[in-house]
Amino acid sequence: CRYCHLDHSDRPAGLDKSQRQAVKLLSRGQLLSLLLPHLQTRAEERGFLEEAQDILQIAGQSSEEPIAISNTLQRKLHKVFRKMSFSGMLGLIRQAMTEGEAEELSAATNRLRTNLSARQSIWL
Repeated sequence: CRYCHLDHSDRPAGLDKSQRQAVKLLSRGQLLSLLLPHLQTRAEERGFLEEAQDILQIAGQSSEEPIAISNTLQRKLHKVFRKMSFSGMLGLIRQAMTEGEAEELSAATNRLRTNLSARQSIWL
């Protein structure tokens, strides 16, 4: 990929229309509390959990419990989140943030990309 420099064998997972509508009804804290475990898992699976701590901290600041949505919808959202890329989940989070928060998240994302790019060049 020319954007993230990782292999993408399949089309990126995304939300369908009903899932997008449901996500729009969630508060920012509810969305973050749903996405945070998936962000952590994806970063751990890809081997950049340590480098992603800034992003995870930003996402964790506004998460809240309990989630006030149906169990069925929660399961469906978790299923699609498990398939989404790290950057895809960050895009969902960015949409729910204020401009200042989005800028902070973008800066942390850029630092992560720089760190991962430097780390990859060591192995080349």
